Amino acid sequence: MINAFSDVFPNQTLTYIQSTSFPTPVVIKDDMIKNPEECKRIQLERKLLLTISHPNLLTYYSIVHLPRIDGLQVTSHIEYMDLLDLYTFIHGLSTPPPISFIRYALIQLLNGLQYIRTACKSILSSLTPYTILLSNDDSMPLPRIKISNFVHSISPFQPYYKLAFAAPELLWDLQWGTVNRHEKQDVWSLGMILYFIITGDHVFRKGDIIRELMEHKEIIFSNISNDELRELVSRMLVYDENRRITFQELNNHNFIRASKLLIYSNEGSHQYKFIRVIGEGHFGKVYEAQELFGKKRMVALKEIKSTNDNQVLRESRIMRICNHPNLVKIYDYFTSPYPIFVTENDGDEELNGGNYHYIVMEKCDCDLLTYCKEHSLSEIQILEIFKQLVQGIHYLLRVEKIFHRDLKLENFLLKREINGSVVVKISDYGLSKIVVEQSLFESCVGTPQYMAPEVSFVNLKGNYTINADMYSLGVCLYYLVSQRWPPIQNKDSLWICIDSNISNDLVFPDGFNKDFIYIIQQMLEIDVKKRISWDELFVHPFITQKLQCVFVDINQFFVKSLLPPPQALINAQKIKISTPRVRHQRNDFSMEEDDDNDDFDKIIQCFKSNDEIFDDDWIEALNACKRRNVIISSLRISEDCLNSFLEFIKGTITDPVEMPETLKFENCEIPSSLKKDVYYISTHFDIVFDSISTKFY
Repeated sequence: MINAFSDVFPNQTLTYIQSTSFPTPVVIKDDMIKNPEECKRIQLERKLLLTISHPNLLTYYSIVHLPRIDGLQVTSHIEYMDLLDLYTFIHGLSTPPPISFIRYALIQLLNGLQYIRTACKSILSSLTPYTILLSNDDSMPLPRIKISNFVHSISPFQPYYKLAFAAPELLWDLQWGTVNRHEKQDVWSLGMILYFIITGDHVFRKGDIIRELMEHKEIIFSNISNDELRELVSRMLVYDENRRITFQELNNHNFIRASKLLIYSNEGSHQYKFIRVIGEGHFGKVYEAQELFGKKRMVALKEIKSTNDNQVLRESRIMRICNHPNLVKIYDYFTSPYPIFVTENDGDEELNGGNYHYIVMEKCDCDLLTYCKEHSLSEIQILEIFKQLVQGIHYLLRVEKIFHRDLKLENFLLKREINGSVVVKISDYGLSKIVVEQSLFESCVGTPQYMAPEVSFVNLKGNYTINADMYSLGVCLYYLVSQRWPPIQNKDSLWICIDSNISNDLVFPDGFNKDFIYIIQQMLEIDVKKRISWDELFVHPFITQKLQCVFVDINQFFVKSLLPPPQALINAQKIKISTPRVRHQRNDFSMEEDDDNDDFDKIIQCFKSNDEIFDDDWIEALNACKRRNVIISSLRISEDCLNSFLEFIKGTITDPVEMPETLKFENCEIPSSLKKDVYYISTHFDIVFDSISTKFY
């Protein structure tokens, strides 16, 4: 969102572009500087900006100075951040952010501030939630955070809400006109940001905030429920700067050190001794190994051969976040250009090239599906398994806000503890997502045998929510109870049930607890609106009283801030510059953006036709926009035209043609007689008929 830059660069026209000249989309900012002294300062400041490169500071790609008669025009190309500013992000939440977000945000801000202090030899002028920007990062389970105003000067004439995060001694200096900067002022501002992230608001919710800061009004910390966080913030927000914690003490704080361990690993590939191969799948192998140093624990070492470093790194970071007895613990993550273990069955090809990623986890005895095939489970054992799974999932969803997306018996591991008890542990976070607020998902991921109907048909139905995991858990429990899969757990039968509004026809053995059976039936509702939700399950009397589940308390005080939102952009433009295709650069075509594009017109004219379109015409039209994202919007497509298109697409299975990257239909009217063919095409090709806006006639 370009609005994320509105408070960083207020009252300016910003332009968003995509161009192969830059590694990411950029925002173009134009300044006209008329004051000669200001021109000199701006030139020196911009020169410094081009030398700064840090993952937690906003990147300036180029800066051009053009002398004009009336002053100096400065044009800057700045990295585009695709999410929000921190204020808008936190203000949009209805519940506290997960503790993992607090850890990630704090470490990233701390890293950025320390770089400014050491590399730039500078103290940050003003750190506020309005000038901290967020962006997606494939290697991180949570947003990348960047400081945007790290060379701007602070002024007593700024809006009060910008000064509201400045240290009280700096506010007094500004009033007297003499500014004495020191690093502990940045510690204060960072503490204020941390307080804002945790509670959702400023330390002083109402009244004259600046006056209360300058008069050292008492700050209330009791609304921070986490003991370590409360102690840390209280040491950062000390009015007497001589007693305030330093950056060095901050780095040595237990909460900071533990948080860094979640993101970084200093272990290496030579710390483990090979024992045996204990598992193998499409991802790679799982080894039993032993630590050579330290505790010399027996571990499970998951080897993944992949060219996507970010995806595996992200999985390891999600696992590091989690700390619960019913979740598999991760000890280490590292990469190697070659396999660290070579077994007799490894071929020569496997020994050469490739990137090998290793996730080191606690070793368990076996997965639940394997155990079920070799042992019969009693009702007491099944209920104990259910209890532990619910406790683990509650932690994932409510504490860390992680949507697993691949719950299955193979990912539930059993471990016998020293005292003889058996613990169920949830594993494999490769497909999981962190959900900081209610979200809709569109990727068809997971294991088909356990997949919720709305996930199986996401290309046609549009999206799904975290309740998809409820269905997957229901499939697991049904198998434990009946030793069989739900009778309609395949795409064809599921579609019939959805289309005809038929329920799952489940058969249970006699003798099981009726409340438990009813919960499983509610989990396996085909219609997601009728399915039991996680909120309902976690407070169900069977869960709280019969099973006596123990849930982690996350009763954190959280409110909506009364501070004003960032200044809205006026006359902001958003355009897309078409550039030659480079590597995997993708250009989008849509009726709104490119209605004058001759290539795009070919496919539009085809879909506007009332007659059958011949294969050669489809080939020409699709070839014209190959490797692009195409959106067909607001058309009534005739039966003859659509039928010829669908038949042509089916033929590409045996006779491939060059196609658009994706082809999406929005707000279109299509004949109801072709509904099943549309479904087939949607589930087998990169062609999407938006389920919400598509109308049948």
